[in-house]
Amino acid sequence: MASRMRRPNTNVYRSRLVYGAHSSSTNQPTTSRSSGVRRTVNKSVFERISGRLSVSKRQKSTAATARASGWTRITVRNGKDLSGSEIIAALEDFLKSPVHPFCISNLDNSDVTFYVRKSEEGSAILSASRRATTSSGRKLIIETQSASPPCIELVDSDKEVLKQVLDSLFCAGTHHLNLGCFSQNTVIRNHREYMPVNRNSVMLAIATLLSEQGGLIHSIDLSNNRLRHLDYLANLVSFTRNVIALDLNENQVDSVDELRKLSGWKLSQLNVKQNPFYKDFKSESEYHRAMLSVFPQLTLLDGVPVVKEETVNFGLDVPTASAPQINWPPAHNIVRISVWKSFRDRLVKRGHMNIVGHLSSAFPRTQHDPSSFLLDIFFVSGDLIGCCMNGSLKMISEGEPDVFLLFTRSFILRRVTAQGLCIENDMINVRNVSEEELRSYTTTVQNALNAPPQVNQQIGQITAPSVSNNTSVNLGSQVAQSPVAMGELLSRETNLRLEWAMKCLEDNGWQYNDAKNAFLRLLEQGNVPPQAFRN
Repeated sequence: MASRMRRPNTNVYRSRLVYGAHSSSTNQPTTSRSSGVRRTVNKSVFERISGRLSVSKRQKSTAATARASGWTRITVRNGKDLSGSEIIAALEDFLKSPVHPFCISNLDNSDVTFYVRKSEEGSAILSASRRATTSSGRKLIIETQSASPPCIELVDSDKEVLKQVLDSLFCAGTHHLNLGCFSQNTVIRNHREYMPVNRNSVMLAIATLLSEQGGLIHSIDLSNNRLRHLDYLANLVSFTRNVIALDLNENQVDSVDELRKLSGWKLSQLNVKQNPFYKDFKSESEYHRAMLSVFPQLTLLDGVPVVKEETVNFGLDVPTASAPQINWPPAHNIVRISVWKSFRDRLVKRGHMNIVGHLSSAFPRTQHDPSSFLLDIFFVSGDLIGCCMNGSLKMISEGEPDVFLLFTRSFILRRVTAQGLCIENDMINVRNVSEEELRSYTTTVQNALNAPPQVNQQIGQITAPSVSNNTSVNLGSQVAQSPVAMGELLSRETNLRLEWAMKCLEDNGWQYNDAKNAFLRLLEQGNVPPQAFRN
């Protein structure tokens, strides 16, 4: 049986793949045979696969474009546990100049990145590497790289339109910038443009245009702009640091975490209720607490005055395991933090009435000895006063002998009015005492009675203790007879210039209390000239 011969395919052009100047078409498919296998290769595909040289050229071109743009990407190594405000504050403290970051973000490798617009600013930030220090003492490790803008920038013609719009929306008299319903602005519509604020390129351009005069803006209206994510809006914070009022109503913010990106603003007024995240709160008080945690200086929230909750907290610390467990069961010592950290809220009492009720129910009755009180004012600076009260007390228990104890109570006081003080911090330490220690303490009190108080004229600190036979403290009675010391103290307490304070003392026969009362009387009558006060 004769075999049938197959006619060869003459349509196949057998040659090696050669591409160059002699190629007639860039996309013409070419066939070749190698080891008896026919393959069809498209020129454009081949060039994309083998054209590494052209890719390298494109990368070089992109790098050159990035350098020309001036944008610099800043990387802070292992800075994920630091907030953006801490990093910027550390850089500004070192550079002694403001830093204007764009798009602060945390990377998966624990680094923090942000952008700056000018290469000079990037070079200055790089010089702070391993030299800038945070408030906790940590040094920042910084790397920089020329980069493209964090998003596509608007063309110059659009920026000109945007500049006209911003100029028309800013009221210099009230320092108010009205960006509400921004995309429907008449100027933008007349130019047949669409520039919504929730578009990253538009917000980036607004932040850049406001960089020079942002300090004049005190309030911003951003209502009805369909804002959901506030990353690019946060770029405004570093340029408009004087903003104290913000309107974010009728947007699409669905998380309180988005508002935390704006915490760099020290807002006193905020309208944000008309957003989806408000529905997540079960009560109005919970909503107020959340907003105060982000903006602690709020005084007006959604048009309603903010009533801040009592911030007085009380906690108990027992130093040894042998302490009476009957009297101190709710102790939460820091050395045993693993035991109580999950239920700390049950151990800390908040509010005046809760603290008083807890003290009266958890501790036995006590009786203080006023004659044992020893007051030491160890710090006076401006409106702050630090003092320490020592004394003895006894616990009274029916059917049991009295137990004597010594206590030390430390106060940090702040002057709020001419005749009023506010307790910022109060810490009391109570310890057992033997008869010998009690006698020694009594001797100390008697010696303090005979020692006149003294004033350190250099720093204005009262160094010698004084004794009070009642619970009221009169600072004026503890002033030394030195005219300069009395003048400095009166100047600090009344904000008078030193020469006016000295004149007031001289007119009242160098009697401190009389001079102070005379000043308060003249102040109420409006007879103290403005030039008498310090700036």
